[in-house]
Amino acid sequence: MIHLLLFVLLQTPAVTTSAEATLAAYRQAIEKGDPEAFAALTAGAPGTALRTMAPALKKAQAASDAFTKALGEKPNLNVTNPFADELNLLRGYQFELIELTKGKDEQLARVRFGLANRLQEETLSVKKEGDGYRVSAPSVYLKSIKELTPERLKKQVDTLNALAGILNSLAEQVSKGQLTTKEAVLLKLAQAVKDIK
Repeated sequence: MIHLLLFVLLQTPAVTTSAEATLAAYRQAIEKGDPEAFAALTAGAPGTALRTMAPALKKAQAASDAFTKALGEKPNLNVTNPFADELNLLRGYQFELIELTKGKDEQLARVRFGLANRLQEETLSVKKEGDGYRVSAPSVYLKSIKELTPERLKKQVDTLNALAGILNSLAEQVSKGQLTTKEAVLLKLAQAVKDIK
């Protein structure tokens, strides 16, 4: 019986711990909505584009959170942050590993990915890039990432950095009581957003 078990184990293609650990980290990045971790684990040109944009996106997310918090401390303003959901590109997405198999020069991960109640199966590759493993981007993100020319990517990063500055400034003004009406907050926000377009 032991010999049969050893024979089966030796005949089964080995799945490396590194690929499994990478997929687990990828799932965790998606669940936490962490664009920097997601970008760091994404392979190829899409990963490079995401790694360029991720710091600015993370900065804008933090500023949006600060603005949301400031508005929450002033409920009499009756204003909600219009960017609260827009800046978290991973919010609501789920990632489930179904199977990991060894391919020729990569490992293939059969996954379910998508918004809750709309998960779709697809195959992602997990391959060695540099010192570690990276995962190909899910199809949901590929189209929008591929449309990012270097010029568009630079503009996106600049826009996110400018938006972060605006939201941090608004958060500070709301917290200090410098903006005391809903109209004042919305006007200031509209003017600032118009300036960055």
